[in-house]
Amino acid sequence: MAAKKDDLKASHLLIFLMVTLLILLASSWVGLYLARRVTVPIQALAEGTRIISSGDLSHRVVVEADDELGVLVRSFNRMTEELASSKEQLERSNRELVATNQRLADQRAGIAAVLENVAAGVLSVDSAGRIRTCNSAALYMLRQREDDVLGKPVAEAWADPERRRLAAFVAETAEGQSTHASKEVHLTLGGELKTFDARMTALRDAEGKVAGRVLVLEDLTELIQAQQLAAWNEAARRIAHEIKNPLTPIRLSAERLLRKSQQGDPGLAKAIEDGVEIIVREVVTLQGMVDEFSRYARMPRPRPAPVDLPRLVGETLHLYRNLKPGVEVEGEVDPALSAVWIDGEQIKRALINLLDNAVEATDAPGHVTVAAHPVNGHLEIQIADTGRGIPPESKEKLFLPYFSTKGRGTGLGLAIVHRIVTDHQGAIRVEDNAPRGTVFTVELPIG
Repeated sequence: MAAKKDDLKASHLLIFLMVTLLILLASSWVGLYLARRVTVPIQALAEGTRIISSGDLSHRVVVEADDELGVLVRSFNRMTEELASSKEQLERSNRELVATNQRLADQRAGIAAVLENVAAGVLSVDSAGRIRTCNSAALYMLRQREDDVLGKPVAEAWADPERRRLAAFVAETAEGQSTHASKEVHLTLGGELKTFDARMTALRDAEGKVAGRVLVLEDLTELIQAQQLAAWNEAARRIAHEIKNPLTPIRLSAERLLRKSQQGDPGLAKAIEDGVEIIVREVVTLQGMVDEFSRYARMPRPRPAPVDLPRLVGETLHLYRNLKPGVEVEGEVDPALSAVWIDGEQIKRALINLLDNAVEATDAPGHVTVAAHPVNGHLEIQIADTGRGIPPESKEKLFLPYFSTKGRGTGLGLAIVHRIVTDHQGAIRVEDNAPRGTVFTVELPIG
C-alpha cells in the first residue's frame, strides 16, 4: 500500500477532478438552459418590438414558454393584434373622413359657384355681427368691394347715411331674435335710387341657438320700373276709357241740338238749356280727371324742412272730426317729433288721401286712428281703421295708378301716396287690422 500510495493518490485526485468537471459541466449546461429559456423570449420580444415599430403589425412572436414569459409573449401578441385592428379602423375612418371632406369641399364649391352666379345678393353675418361672406352680386348692388365688408361689423361696413338703413334692418332683426324678417329698403347708391327686398334668416346650431344670419338682397328697381311701365300702359287705357264716357253724352247732346235746330223745333230753347247743362257737367268731369292726372304726373320733388308733425297731424285730423256720424277720428303723435325733416305739404296730402279712404270704408260705430312714433331710427306713421278691409288679392295692386276697389273715382289717391312716400325714400305697406279693418304703415327716414 505504501508502494501504491502515490498511484492511489493520483487516481483519487483524478476521480475527484473528473467528478468536479462533470459537476461543472452539468451546472453550466443547466445554467445555459435556464438562461436560454429567459433570453430567447426576451430577444424575440425585442425583435418583435423593432419590427412592429417599423410598421409591420402582422408580426407575431412565436416562442415556447409556459411561465411568466409565456404570458408576456401572449400579451404582446394580443397587443399587436389590437394595434393592427385599431390601425385598420383608423385607416378606414380616415378614408371615410377624407371622402366626407371631399364631398363637403365639392358641396361648398358648388354652393359658392351657385352664390356667385345668382342674381340675388347673399351675405352671412355671425353671432357677433361681423360679415363673414359676401357674393359678387351683393358687392355690385351695394357698390362696395370685399375689403369694405368682409370681417367687419355691419355698423362699420355700412356706416354711411344710405347703407346705414340696411344696417339698421340687420340690427333690428338681431335684437328681435326673429327667425325670418323681410323689408323693402330704398337706397341711393351711385346717384341712383335703388329698391331692395331685404330678407334675413337666422342660422341655428345643433342646440337651437342662433349662430348667425343670412341676408338676401334682391334688386327690385327694374321690376318696379317694369311694373310702373305696365301701370302707365294700364293708366293710358283707363284714362282713354274714362275720357270716352263723358264724350258720349256730349256728342249726343250736340247732335240733339243740331237736329232740333235743323227741324225748327219749338222746344229748342229747352233742349239748348238741357244740352248745355249736360255738356258743362261732363266737361267739368273731364277737367277734374285731367287735373288729377296732371298732378300725379308732374308731382314736384319733396322739399324737406323742419315740420312740427304733431301740429300737422292735428290740423289734418280736425278736417275729419264729426265728418261722418258714428266714426271717431283720433290721433296719437309722439311730442318728440316736433322738428321732422319732411315736405309738410306732401305728407299732409298723403294723410288726407289715406284718411279719405279710411273714413269712407268705416261704418258707424267705428274708429279711425293716426299714430306717429320714432321706431329704430325712422318715423313710422300708422293709419288704422275698423272698416270693411281690403281683399288679399287687391293689396298688391293697391298702389298702382287707376286701380280702385271702390268702383268709382280716379284710382290715383293711393298711387299719389305711394309716390310721395317713395320720393321721401320711405316705404308704405298695408296690413289687416285686428279684429277688422285695415292698417296703412308709412315709414320715413328721420333726418
